Amino acid sequence: MRRTALRYTALVAFLCLSGFILLKTSQSVQNKEAELQDIQSKILTEKKHIEVLNAEWAYLNTPYRLEFLASTYLDMHPPRSEETLANLEKEHVFPHQPDGIQSIVYEGRIVPALKPRNYGGAQ
Repeated sequence: MRRTALRYTALVAFLCLSGFILLKTSQSVQNKEAELQDIQSKILTEKKHIEVLNAEWAYLNTPYRLEFLASTYLDMHPPRSEETLANLEKEHVFPHQPDGIQSIVYEGRIVPALKPRNYGGAQ
C-alpha cells in the first residue's frame, strides 16, 4: 500500500511538472508570436515609408523641376540651337584637360587630339 501511494504521488508530481513545463512553453510561444507580429507590422510601416520616400525622390528629380531650379537659382539655361552650332565650329577644350591636348570636331563629335609638337627646335 505504501508503494502504491508513493507511485501515485510520483505520478501526480510528474503530471504537475509536465503541466507547468507545457504552460511555460505555451506562454513563451505566444510571447514570441506577439513579438513576430509586432516586428512584421513595423516592417510593413517601414515599407510604406520607403514607398513615400521613393515617390518624393522621383518628384524631386523630375527633369522639368530640375530645369526650373537650375534656371531660377543657378542662372543656368539650356543652350539655344545657335549656341550649339556655333560651339561645334569652334575649337573646344575639355575641362581638366592636360596640357598638350586640344579638342577637334571629327564626324560631328568633339574628340581630344594631340597638339602637334615641334621637335626640330625651330618655332
